[in-house]
Amino acid sequence: MTEINDHLKLLWARFAQAHCPHGHGPVKAAHAASVCEELVAKAQDAADPRLLLCFPIAIPEAFGQQEVEAMLLAQGYTRTQGEAYDARGRRFIDVVQDRFRASQVDAGRLREAVEACLARPEGRLIVHTLAGEDASQTWHWSSKQRCATCDHGFASITPSHFSFNSPIGACETCPALVASSESTGVWSSLIRARPLPKVLSSPGKPKALRSARAIS
Repeated sequence: MTEINDHLKLLWARFAQAHCPHGHGPVKAAHAASVCEELVAKAQDAADPRLLLCFPIAIPEAFGQQEVEAMLLAQGYTRTQGEAYDARGRRFIDVVQDRFRASQVDAGRLREAVEACLARPEGRLIVHTLAGEDASQTWHWSSKQRCATCDHGFASITPSHFSFNSPIGACETCPALVASSESTGVWSSLIRARPLPKVLSSPGKPKALRSARAIS
């Protein structure tokens, strides 16, 4: 059973799909090729609006508007989209990397703009669609294991996340390592039947395993 469980943990870690806890759907790292395909498809569905391909850049706390403009100009950027906004305790502004209509741009220029945005420190591409003078939609992609919409981050999924006797896979609401097995149903009735021994709160794996055998 132990060997089977080890193989299952490897499979679960390989095929697991993280989902945003704020309801923004599955989370996966984006790649330039797939982003270009999705971007063109979205633009076609939206009647080919003008697109602003942007990336967020963090604004140093002491910087005012003039300092921000000078910082961007030194990097070769002269346009921003919208106002500065707060995210993850920092101040950001969306910088325009390129602008065009998907139906009129060649594949090389599109890919270059996408790669440039995803290669920035935040690893995010934010596409603002323009209907007339106002932005009507915003599309998001992220090259990191983060939600592209709300930027909620996730650690890389490993077999330890599916191990009941590992601190990583332990229950988040109680201190007992073995208590996380309730999510799989293993020993759940025994754990609820009587108080957990103090030794179960130990972070050491051998003690947790000895406790599990004692309960069984």
